[in-house]
Amino acid sequence: MSAVLQKADTVLSARELETYRDDGFLTMRRVLASELMQRLNDVTDRLREEARHLTARTKHFDLAKGHSAERPRVRRISSPTELDTIFREIAFDSILGDIAAELVGGAVKFYHSKLNFKSPEGGAEIGWHQDWPVFPHTNTNLLR
Repeated sequence: MSAVLQKADTVLSARELETYRDDGFLTMRRVLASELMQRLNDVTDRLREEARHLTARTKHFDLAKGHSAERPRVRRISSPTELDTIFREIAFDSILGDIAAELVGGAVKFYHSKLNFKSPEGGAEIGWHQDWPVFPHTNTNLLR
């Protein structure tokens, strides 16, 4: 494991856990090293550039209305963990899983990943929907 992705024994303070339980969210800054964030940004930019020449939705790329090579508009990249190792590193070898486990108070399971984009000139709206019916109903402690 690289030094950038080293895990800590304890990730969250008692105060952070209390804040999460009281407010339902937790803001943490600089959890991932800046060089790792730069790699994520670079790979994400590369993937969006790869989508520039698509003319229709694919397994991984959902295109917004008006998408073209001249004006690319990627709405979503589904399962980026299948497209570049950096996303697998973040999902499985970084501190993020440890944070999630501490927030839910036990083991966590990786369900899936996606990157959603909102274009500065008006992003595509994702219509109202419920994800709840597709999840197992034995554990309501979910993080998104």
